[in-house]
Amino acid sequence: MRKLYIPIIGFIVFGYIITTPLFLLADISSRAPSLYIRAAETGLILLVMLLSTFSKRTVLLPLIFFFMIYGIRLIDDVLVKNILMIYQTPTYVFGYFFGLTMMPVIAVSLLYRPSDTRIIFRYFLFFLVAANILLFMYAVVRGDFTDGIFSGRIQEAGEVAGNTVLGPIWLGYAGAMLASMLFGIFATSGGISRTRLIAGIALMGIAGANILFGSSRGPMVGLALAILLFLFRPGRVMAGTKNFVSRWRGWAITLGVIGLSVILIIFSNGSIFLVERFASMYEERLGGGTELRDIIFATAWQDFLSSPIIGTSYVVSVENWMPHNFILESLIATGVVGSAFLFVALVLALRGLLRLLAGAHGPEGVYVGLAATVQIALGFTSGSISQSPGLWIFIALVTVMGAPDAKSRKITKRAKEYQDDET
Repeated sequence: MRKLYIPIIGFIVFGYIITTPLFLLADISSRAPSLYIRAAETGLILLVMLLSTFSKRTVLLPLIFFFMIYGIRLIDDVLVKNILMIYQTPTYVFGYFFGLTMMPVIAVSLLYRPSDTRIIFRYFLFFLVAANILLFMYAVVRGDFTDGIFSGRIQEAGEVAGNTVLGPIWLGYAGAMLASMLFGIFATSGGISRTRLIAGIALMGIAGANILFGSSRGPMVGLALAILLFLFRPGRVMAGTKNFVSRWRGWAITLGVIGLSVILIIFSNGSIFLVERFASMYEERLGGGTELRDIIFATAWQDFLSSPIIGTSYVVSVENWMPHNFILESLIATGVVGSAFLFVALVLALRGLLRLLAGAHGPEGVYVGLAATVQIALGFTSGSISQSPGLWIFIALVTVMGAPDAKSRKITKRAKEYQDDET
């Protein structure tokens, strides 16, 4: 019963990008079914916690304490001050934060065991493959390729003006996370059968296409950061573990992908919208230009300075925007008091992430760490405390997975299991 938390949190992270394109392809309204699915996820994770035995892990306590402080702010803002973002209701806000964010993090803290790493990877990879295939099919069926296949952004507008059922960032998000995992698999596997190699290359192509269909800069930056962390991670593979991580193979894959990307850009005659967005951003920055997000960041910083100790609100003071940066959101919502707990939690998460990339939990830990890097990086450009469950589930996972084992500060239980299996 305990291990059922794994597919549940996996579906909380990836379920929306699986079900939404499926509903859209079938011409079914996804609003009501999505709400039922989210409610079911909350109920199931609660049921699993009630029927399972707990482990004693305190490494996530700083993050849980931060959530408690943020939760108080959220309740006060929504119920007392009646502050809500557009298109949202109190049930929606509380359901997403308490049910789909805080509760899964508590579940990870109570239910995770070192032997779960391999199962977590397999479920997450399965969900990501399903999401990318469905998103790719949706893009091919619904996309307008008059000016070129990657000349615009694929998205599905909602019934209300300005709202989207499936925003372009979701395609880039799914593609970048799958690409990061596939990169890790290719870089660490000693031998891959011809069938798996062909399947892996095909999936890498689908993931790359989804990144270009979405044309969002954040996922691409997150993928680049994940690869750079793999190639330049501090230190060597952890003492006592098998050296299954190949930097040289990682470099070969990276250079090969860069070469293919350059060829694609050359033959596209400048019609790749993602490349245009990066180029225009660079030119605008050189010319002193700003974007709407820069204005949001500046406003959020001023909101923090107006009440630096305990914060002011969970949203930016102008138009009730999200700051689109979970650090800024923490500062404006909880001030330095709550953000101190978040800082400690992020330090523990970074320690865990680096240990995973160094082999603390075998190759599967590397793959989860790479995907987590994409997700966390995206949190700095599009993430939210109350609206991004995947961000916090990944932060919780890398924290507990990469925490030093109680019996050994050098080799975690999962790394030792991997070594024994190989010998």
